[in-house]
Amino acid sequence: MRVKVTIIGAKNLVNQEFMGTSDPYCTCSVLGAEFKTKDIDNNLNPEWNHDGVLDWDGEGDMTFTVRDSNQYRADKVMGECTLAGSQAHNGFSGELTLQLDGKEVGKLKVSVDPPTSSLLPGGSIAPNITFTMLNSSLFLWEEKAKSGAVLGSVNLVGFAFYMFEFSILASTINIAMAAVGLGGVSRLVGLPLQILPSELIAKGKVGVIAEKVAWGTNAAVAFAYRIVLWQEQAVTVRTLAVVYVLRAVTRLMSLSLVAVILVNLLFVVAPLKKSAVAKHVEPLLKKGKTFKEAMLAKVPRYAHVASKDD
Repeated sequence: MRVKVTIIGAKNLVNQEFMGTSDPYCTCSVLGAEFKTKDIDNNLNPEWNHDGVLDWDGEGDMTFTVRDSNQYRADKVMGECTLAGSQAHNGFSGELTLQLDGKEVGKLKVSVDPPTSSLLPGGSIAPNITFTMLNSSLFLWEEKAKSGAVLGSVNLVGFAFYMFEFSILASTINIAMAAVGLGGVSRLVGLPLQILPSELIAKGKVGVIAEKVAWGTNAAVAFAYRIVLWQEQAVTVRTLAVVYVLRAVTRLMSLSLVAVILVNLLFVVAPLKKSAVAKHVEPLLKKGKTFKEAMLAKVPRYAHVASKDD
């Protein structure tokens, strides 16, 4: 899913310059993604008001790091703080405490919108469908009974379509005609006609359902907008590749069989992807971060030079 993060500003930062005042900037990072604000010269109470959009798994923590920008040496960390994934998931707005070497070194004000998907001009929403599906609890088998039931049903329906060459339109018409016929017979023999409850959807839930339908429709339109206008070239190219492959495959087999195969692949690929990231990618990222911090710690600081001269 995509999440919009606004780094508003910081206050009461501790100066890291031997001569002059620090030029702070801030980064926000999650697993596999990061963005950076601009530098604010000579300011220990910077206001960035910087918006960034990240691909986020909806669970991992967000790490904010404030650094002192410098042209002649490695940028020095001024403070770091973490926003837990559980706090960010429903949106967040407030101050976080920056720490350095176990001490409080200022406050950072941030805002996180409830995660949805890609943000388009004018506030339109375009879903990152691949990311969302591969991180869905259904395809990750978090509820084995539910996932197994859905997978079994999809395969059963797909098998029926393939073996008996069902036509969705023809089947729908046949079911409607059968229902009308059964209703007439029931009236003739005096059977009760109230098969379904009088209120199939509770009135109190109409707003929720309508909101979800509206969100789904808007998301689909915005996604098409995003693809057609090449706003993310990689996504458009991948979509074209998938459409081309589907067109080629459907010439060899039925569309229903293709759909069943794709659904089965999702139930296999999603858990494999998650386990692979946890096993191989996350340890490498942690090692890289540790190595970077160790190397930066070895870089001489102006404070070190000054102490030797004294």
